[in-house]
Amino acid sequence: GELGTEKLRFYDVLGQPVNQAFRLTSLAARRNVSNLVAADTYEAAGRENRPAAVEQDLVEIGADKLRLFKIEG
Repeated sequence: GELGTEKLRFYDVLGQPVNQAFRLTSLAARRNVSNLVAADTYEAAGRENRPAAVEQDLVEIGADKLRLFKIEG
C-alpha cells in the first residue's frame, strides 16, 4: 500500500497474509527448515505442478491453524 503524504511517500505491504507469511518464515527458521509452506499454497499449485513434499504437524500461527508441508529436495 501507499503510505505518507504528498511530500513523502513510501510503499509497504500490510495485512493478514503478510503477517502469516512472516510467522511462517519465523517458524521455518526455528525448525531449521528453508522449504516450509502452508497447505493452501502447496495445494494451489495443482497436482501436476507440485513438488514432492511431506505433510508436517498442524500448527497455530496467530489466530490460524495451518497444515504445513516440507518440500523435499
